[in-house]
Amino acid sequence: MELVMGAMGSLLPKLGELLKEEYGLQKGVRKKIQSLSQELEAVHAVLRRIGDVPPEQLDELVRLWVRDVREASYDMEDIVDNFLVRVDEPADPHMLRRLRKKVGGLFKKSKARRNISCLIQEIYKKLDEVAARRGRFNVDSIVAKPAAATTIDPRILNLFKRATELVGIEGPRDELINMLSLGGDVDMPRKKAMKVVSVVGFGGLGKTTLAKAVYDQLKLHFERSAFVPVGRNPDVKKVLRDILIDLDRGKYANSDLMVLDEKQLMEELEEFIKEKRCFIVIDDIWDKESWKLISCALQDGHCGSRVVVTTRTYEVAAQADEEYKIQPLSRDNSKKLLYARIADGEGKYFDSPSAEACDKILKKCGGVPLAIITIASLLASKPWEDWPEVYNSIGFGQGGNDDVDNTRKILSFSYYDMPSHLKPCLLYLSIFSEDQEIEKNRLIWMWVAEGFVHEEQAEGIRLFELGERYFNELINRSMIQPVERYDEGYVDGCCVHDMVFDLVRSLSSQENFVTVLDGNDERQKLPGRSVARRLALQGIKEHRGDQLLANIVVDKVRSFIASECNFSPSSPPYTPVLRVLDIELPKKVNGGMLDHLGSLLHLRYLRLASLSFTDRNFELPRGVRYLKFLQTLDLWAVYINELPEEVGLLTQLVCLRVSWGTRIPDGLIGKLTSLQELETGPLVDDDDDDDDARTMQFVKELGMLTELRVLLTDITVTSESMERALLESLGNLHNIRLMSIQGLPLDGNKSMTSHEGFITCRHLQYLYLNCLVFSGLPNWINSSLAPNLSYLYVRVQAVKGQDMETLARLPELRSLTLMLRDKTKLVNIKIPCTAQGVGYYFRKLRTLDIDGAPSWFDLRDCVSHGSVASAIMPSLESLKFEVSVRLLKDAALLSFGKLLIGFESLGRTSLQSVTVTVNCEGARILDVEDVEDALERTAAVHPKRPNLITRRQQEEEMLSTYQEARMDVSRTPDFVLKAWKSADIVDSGHIRALCIPPDPEASSTKVLRLLYANKRKYLLTLSSNAILKLWKWGPSEKNPRGKPTTSVPPLLWQPKEGILMTNDTTEANIGAAPACIALSKDDSVIISTSGGKVSLFITETFKVLTTFMAPPPASTFLAFHPQYNIIAIGMEDSSIRIYDAFKNEVLRVLMGHQEKITGLTFSQSMNVLVSSGADAQLCVWSTDNWENKKSRYIGPPSNGSALVGDTMVQFHYDQTHLLVVHESQLAIYDGKLECLHSWSPRHALPYPISSAVYSSDGFMIYAGFRDGAIGIFDAESLRLECRIAPSAYIPSSVPSGGGIVYPMDVAANPWYPNQIAVGMSDGAVHVLEPLED
Repeated sequence: MELVMGAMGSLLPKLGELLKEEYGLQKGVRKKIQSLSQELEAVHAVLRRIGDVPPEQLDELVRLWVRDVREASYDMEDIVDNFLVRVDEPADPHMLRRLRKKVGGLFKKSKARRNISCLIQEIYKKLDEVAARRGRFNVDSIVAKPAAATTIDPRILNLFKRATELVGIEGPRDELINMLSLGGDVDMPRKKAMKVVSVVGFGGLGKTTLAKAVYDQLKLHFERSAFVPVGRNPDVKKVLRDILIDLDRGKYANSDLMVLDEKQLMEELEEFIKEKRCFIVIDDIWDKESWKLISCALQDGHCGSRVVVTTRTYEVAAQADEEYKIQPLSRDNSKKLLYARIADGEGKYFDSPSAEACDKILKKCGGVPLAIITIASLLASKPWEDWPEVYNSIGFGQGGNDDVDNTRKILSFSYYDMPSHLKPCLLYLSIFSEDQEIEKNRLIWMWVAEGFVHEEQAEGIRLFELGERYFNELINRSMIQPVERYDEGYVDGCCVHDMVFDLVRSLSSQENFVTVLDGNDERQKLPGRSVARRLALQGIKEHRGDQLLANIVVDKVRSFIASECNFSPSSPPYTPVLRVLDIELPKKVNGGMLDHLGSLLHLRYLRLASLSFTDRNFELPRGVRYLKFLQTLDLWAVYINELPEEVGLLTQLVCLRVSWGTRIPDGLIGKLTSLQELETGPLVDDDDDDDDARTMQFVKELGMLTELRVLLTDITVTSESMERALLESLGNLHNIRLMSIQGLPLDGNKSMTSHEGFITCRHLQYLYLNCLVFSGLPNWINSSLAPNLSYLYVRVQAVKGQDMETLARLPELRSLTLMLRDKTKLVNIKIPCTAQGVGYYFRKLRTLDIDGAPSWFDLRDCVSHGSVASAIMPSLESLKFEVSVRLLKDAALLSFGKLLIGFESLGRTSLQSVTVTVNCEGARILDVEDVEDALERTAAVHPKRPNLITRRQQEEEMLSTYQEARMDVSRTPDFVLKAWKSADIVDSGHIRALCIPPDPEASSTKVLRLLYANKRKYLLTLSSNAILKLWKWGPSEKNPRGKPTTSVPPLLWQPKEGILMTNDTTEANIGAAPACIALSKDDSVIISTSGGKVSLFITETFKVLTTFMAPPPASTFLAFHPQYNIIAIGMEDSSIRIYDAFKNEVLRVLMGHQEKITGLTFSQSMNVLVSSGADAQLCVWSTDNWENKKSRYIGPPSNGSALVGDTMVQFHYDQTHLLVVHESQLAIYDGKLECLHSWSPRHALPYPISSAVYSSDGFMIYAGFRDGAIGIFDAESLRLECRIAPSAYIPSSVPSGGGIVYPMDVAANPWYPNQIAVGMSDGAVHVLEPLED
């Protein structure tokens, strides 16, 4: 039955203590207590028996009697506690011993004897009231109702489902088969050891269905096969007989198996599988002991036999060779299953309201097939108009439907199989909201406060640790699901599947275990006048709060929980026996809401949270000093300026949490020597000049908390003395399990913490230390001194190869993060080749993150020992590490194929994601891409094909193409220009070209400006319609790295919001307006204008950051300063404005030109800005003071007349030579504006020049001409090397519209010097490359 024992478990020990000799009770009183205890023990035994019987099998009178006993037990315990709580508290930390001493002293007085006598009489009165209703607990009356027929396990039906009824089974089935067959080879060689794979998950996930699907597909590939259901409380002899009969029905069906005992059956099975290749499925094993017996009979199979075990219990699953955690159905498969069950097929149309209801219902079902089938059966029996209402009333405990009854029965199997001490712990979860993630420690301390965890059962361990065992057992039984909220490898919370949660809520309500008032359910019926033992208020609004509470008798409430409630009761409820108070304070708190806090003498647990994140005026009432039994004070989620001094009087406090910014008085922590859990925020106060002194005081007090199990705090170490004090205090924490210290270490390399000493606790499970830097891996981090360490985050100067082997042998390590300070030391992951060494190498590790220093994996020894290769990090799911391209290059470890030798052996069945930070500092672009390609290839051949993410670091420090060219002595201009070996390219067969056609919806537009991104793989264009477009090359099968190439066209990229980047324009002719564009050095910001205001766009989102410089005059050219947030803006009125983007102000206005500005370029080495204008004048400006250093007009070709017209400039990558472009000439100038070389259109290229640009290596100049031709020139001599005729890249079908189609702008790829892009007068963009690079 449901929870039937009430408070009996905690009441009996309290009465037992009163019988001790120390109390000196009168003989008559002792006899009464002894008699009472015996009566209650008998009742307790009966209740335990009833607790294992489903309610539908109990007589109605028995159920009523149980209810009366349960309610009476609560009242009895309240009576005892009301007496005991008035005893003054001594220093003894154990409650029962404390009470025994004090009560013993009181009983020597006649008044105390009269009190205890009255106490016993009152309890007897409660028992008599119960007895009057139903005899004296006649055990024989506890009988089950006669069953009408033998109950059939509803899971048996899953064995006979047609394959066409199974939805979403293919993926899990194939994955499980792959685990069984070692790589997909179903027909395995005979001489192979037996392999066992477990399938684990809670009831309803489809374990039996999956196992049967695998069985049906594989059984024909084995000589013999068997599928045997087991279930709760199995008869192991029957299971063994069923396996034998299934394996060989002809031999065993009519044999004398019935006369064989367990041992003989095991021997028979053992002999059978020795010589035959068998496939056996053992379905639904519940306990480890049964599985041990069965597995003993299977262990000697050496013919390649396979066994699948399904279980709800992780303890059983862990005994297998491999574990398959069954996952819920995907959203699509869930919908497919629901619709198929409702409509007997997938094609039926559902209108919008019905479909919306189905979507909500599917979310509640959470992908559990059993839940989906159950709901489908409910929906199928109702008209579709009622479906939206079904969601609001979903509960899996309803009857009257076969699927619903089966669902409840399957879930109930797990519940009634639990021992009695787990049932109240599970039902207590109903106080939380649906789908809530529940913090583990919070839940366990609430269990302790409620008395669900008894000191007598602890057997020398602390109550919290016993509660943690209960928590883990609920996980092991799949009743709750573990949650790793913050870090992989450490379970710090749980959640409850909706199906289980509905069952728990139903049972809690039926047995008056928890009363839940949900303000979000407007249709919730107001309860009649009833007694609540535990009260949970959820989402109560102000207008409903007092109305709902008026119907509840709260003076017997033991737990009061309020979450997301925006109301304050008009008067605080009277709750004299309250043990747990957990409330979220509304935004407007009544002044007296917590004034009665000091009167809650029974209170063990107090948690306050705030719905207002800005209100810091809340004060904890000083009456908290009277809460002598308070164990937990959780103020983490409420803002309190200072913790009251009175908290130091709470000597029984075992858990204290205070929020960030809450000041803790000096000396207070040192008084709370019983603390087992302490959580604080940073100790720094902006208004306090004594931060260091306060922090040092806190650090020293930590060393006094020798009982501490959990420490979460934030300490910034500011001196070597503080560092030493912290190490000394932490060394005193011999009981520590979890330690997380945020904060910062000493600045720079001022000091390095010695790695000697420090931790001596073998129980340590979780260690996060950000405030200390160790000179090497601490010597106490090893398998002997830290055998339970599961999560490790540590800062170290550098690690050695031996350190990695030491870490690898930590038996429980699941998550490892190494923050390394020395970036020059390579972390060598080299695994020993011995079978024992590999087998124990990070055997449970799930996440590995090595940050700050490059890594190199060398698994060659393991690969050569193929038999042990699969044991290398066998559980690894997530891997993060860094690669330094230049360091590997200098160490001669390239080719990069050697970077990850044997990498495919890591996490062969588990690896999901690999994140690699590629450090580009000092590296060539080709080497960086080689590394990225090597990583791609490695991920592609890994058995699990993990998701690979590569991130470039210090990309701005990568060698530019120009720097690379200057370092490579073989890379001469003549060598480079060989790529363009044809002097005249006239047809498409001699060039690689890609065309991005013009937008058909934007006729008569021209591409006025285009440029490549400095780092990213995209091309930016600005057209005459003022629209900017971003063309991105993404990874594809033909282009895995997503390089800019002519072999794959780029895609027009837009953010999800579909925003267009459009410049501000004026009412004048947009097409005639000046257009300009520039990119910040890191590509994060685009600045552009088309005759209107200048717009600053965010590249990732296309959103406008700001606009400025409204015309007139209009902006005509833009250039970013290479290092600062300075933008040079050329204007139509011939001025240049130096604009500070951060300050949003013009710093200087430069005057010197006579016509509009048409070109701007910075030289960082010369600290100058060079400008050019339509007056054909060049001006040099100092970037130090913005003074004009020199000016000159460019000379006309052949001493002709003075020039006019747009003039453009670009500094060479040497930062001293200057390219000057005018329609009449190309010219190279030096830093003093002396012309070194010039070239004028003639012969093969007679038309005016439209645009020109340096190649990224500085060896070439690409120039566009107004007849559509493109010229390639030697950058030093301006010698024409190659002409690309328009016919080579412009399709003949392109209409000219009466004019010549030609390049309006030319852009050079910053990383591939032989690639250019040209923006055309017809709106197209062409990307060009030579045939051979």
